[in-house]
Parts: sequence; C-alpha cells; structure tokens
Amino acid sequence: MKDLEIIILAAGKGSRMKTKTPKLLNKINGKSLIEHTINNAQKIKNAKINIIINKDLEILKKKYKQIKFIKQNKAQGTGHAVKVYLQQAKKLSNILIMMGDAPFISIIDIKKILKQLKNNALVVLGSKMKKNLGNGLIILKDNFIKEIKEFKLDNKKDSNSNYYNTGIFGVQKEYLKLINQIKKNKKLNEFLITDLLKIAYKNKIKNKLIKTYKNEISFGINTFDELRKIENVNKV
Repeated sequence: MKDLEIIILAAGKGSRMKTKTPKLLNKINGKSLIEHTINNAQKIKNAKINIIINKDLEILKKKYKQIKFIKQNKAQGTGHAVKVYLQQAKKLSNILIMMGDAPFISIIDIKKILKQLKNNALVVLGSKMKKNLGNGLIILKDNFIKEIKEFKLDNKKDSNSNYYNTGIFGVQKEYLKLINQIKKNKKLNEFLITDLLKIAYKNKIKNKLIKTYKNEISFGINTFDELRKIENVNKV
C-alpha cells in the first residue's frame, strides 16, 4: 500500500509482566518482544516505521537508526500514544497501528488489513477465542463494528461476533482527524484508541473486521506465563 506509516505502540508500563527487565525487552527464542515486532513490521515494503516508546526503550535507538522513535513522556493510553505521533507528523499518511507486545501477528493478516484499507476508512484485526482473558470485545451491528468494549470496563456483555480485538488497526489518512475526538476515559484515566470505532460508527464511517487465522498467537503478551506459553506455541 502506498503512503503508509506503521506506528508501533511500545510505551506502556507492562506492570503485569512482573520482571526486572522492562516488559518489551523480555526475550522469546533469543530476541526481545519488541525486536520480533520490529522484524514483522519491516516485512511491509515501502512503509515508514515509527515507535512510540518510554525511557526504558531508548536503548533501541542505537540499533535501529532507520526507525523514528517518539517518546511518550507520560503513558496515558493507546489513544494518547497515537495523538503524540500525529502532533509531530509532518504530513498525514495512511497508518497501520501495531502493538509492541504482539510480536507474532501473521504477515498474511497484516497484508489483508492493508488490502481492505484501500476501500475502508478503518480496518480492525479480530481473533476468535473461546475464553476471553483480557481483550476488548468487538460489537457488531449490520456487519460493521459498532464499538469495542474494553475488558477492564465491561467483560460481561456478550458479542454477536465472538471476536476480540488484537490491537491491530488500519486507518486511512482522511480519517485520522477522528482520533482528536477521543476523550480520556474517566474510569481508566486513559485515552483509548478503541474509542475510534465508536466515533466512526456514530458518524456512519465505513469500517471492516478482518478475522485472523492464527487465534492463539494474535494477542499481546502481558504476563510471564503468557510469554512462555507463546514461546512453546510459536517456534521461530
């Protein structure tokens, strides 16, 4: 896809990992989580890569000089991280949002997102799970995503899709202005990028759900147990 920038969100605290090493520097098969994610992003040709980081990841600047690193001084959620990117962007481009802690998203799924992004304002990668352990619930209406219910806010409401948010988004550049409408969630004290779907639906803006075929390794890694489980499932 032409005129594409990738934004890797990597400034979260990662407190659930409970390791002395910063969450995204923990390793799987010899490489850190963030290195795996970067390697995945680099498979997309002609895409400029941006990484939103905190002070713990500034060490990466020496190794990846071709990548633009943007420091988020205060972690205020995924929506805020993307706002930080937009504030410094010299021009608007189509964007693909990736999560730094979800290193094994299939390149096949990423290419499907980019293909659908040509005809849809927003594209979301969803994964079907029998039991939700902490991911946003995708709510559909008339074959469009009405909203994504964050697990921390509402983990009881069922969905007619049975799909959960992987955190991977595609957004056409013409609709990036909607991100400025995201308000801070009072309960979590964060700006949530998932609120973008609710805003788009209310404005009758077309979106698309892409269904991943690699359900078990499509989500972010939050705990040390999940880290080891993914390592066993995904030998790379």
